[in-house]
Amino acid sequence: MYNIITDKKEIYKAQLIFNKMLTNNTELFSSSLRFPNFHKNPNGKWYSWNGSKYIPDKDYIDETNVWWSDKMKMWGSIRKDKSLHTEKWRYWNAFGFENPKHNKKLSITTEINFPETGIDGHIAGLLIKNEDGKIVVAHRGHFRNGNENITFDYLEKKTKFQIIDIKNGRNTIKALKVGELQSKNLYTQVRDFVKNVYELKNK
Repeated sequence: MYNIITDKKEIYKAQLIFNKMLTNNTELFSSSLRFPNFHKNPNGKWYSWNGSKYIPDKDYIDETNVWWSDKMKMWGSIRKDKSLHTEKWRYWNAFGFENPKHNKKLSITTEINFPETGIDGHIAGLLIKNEDGKIVVAHRGHFRNGNENITFDYLEKKTKFQIIDIKNGRNTIKALKVGELQSKNLYTQVRDFVKNVYELKNK
């Protein structure tokens, strides 16, 4: 059984490994990110995964740097910022497939963010550890299709995601496995996860 890592220093060390994975053998570009509109319902209102309403920036554009991997055909963007919903610090890791060499404006496929410390249900990314000390990157799997939440039952039966159980206090929660933090194949595992999210959103 996996437990959620909550220690600030341990999360920071894990994020450093994640940073190295994202930036090794990549090219750096300055780009504009277009946030995904899969939260948008037919009435033009926007919602986070937990149903709270929010208003995105104009045109959903955010100026930032991205690291592009020619080998993996994927970009990643890293920063530390405050969540708009909780005002708490988080490690923000966004991913997409458009080539920044040819596209100034890029669309985010998904984010795998981690809280700076503790447990934050508003942040989808999780760092978890088993009894042997193996650290795994996971995602809460909170995706929406218009007004509807996509259920874990659907994710398990209709998609390629690997669902794992995590101990959360006295309860057990389900999450999607992204990859093993210490694995040499972490980038490939992250890319496969992002690809599965892309396919889910484009069905």
